[in-house]
Amino acid sequence: IRVVDSDLILMKFVKAIEYREWATAKSDSIKTVLTKKYKAAQDFEAKCQKKLNSNQYKTKQAYEADAKKYQSMVESAQKLEEKLTKEYQTENSKRSQALQDEIIAYINEYNVIRKYDAILYKSAGLVFNPALDITDEIIVGLNEKYVKPQEDVAAPVSNQELGTPVKGEDNTVTP
Repeated sequence: IRVVDSDLILMKFVKAIEYREWATAKSDSIKTVLTKKYKAAQDFEAKCQKKLNSNQYKTKQAYEADAKKYQSMVESAQKLEEKLTKEYQTENSKRSQALQDEIIAYINEYNVIRKYDAILYKSAGLVFNPALDITDEIIVGLNEKYVKPQEDVAAPVSNQELGTPVKGEDNTVTP
């Protein structure tokens, strides 16, 4: 019987480190996009309030049009937030599962050679003899076997998702 520390594997396995970096970068990108969208709506709301306070609206319809535009901006930001969050959660789940699958597959492969009766996660028990711990061997093996994919970087959220025109395209921007 041998034991492995899954937390330590996730801290030292290069693919797990890259996964955390991807998750952080993608999350930050989404936050940046959403902050810009909500800020644009807040700025527009402040502009409308300033116009209202200084009696710059000539007609009730002009005020209502701006109010409707503000509401549309908020709804657009909320829909984008839902969409990006769902996409992030789906991709995050896939990557997390792939990482776990790779670790388990390697441990199984490792055990084919070593022929242990059991390899347990340290978290499955209270006390284990430190001599039973093969975590370092597993980490070394995982890292030696790992080949970094060509393009495994968090793609920033695109201008189109942000609602900003892409240069050279005929886009109309509806905040």
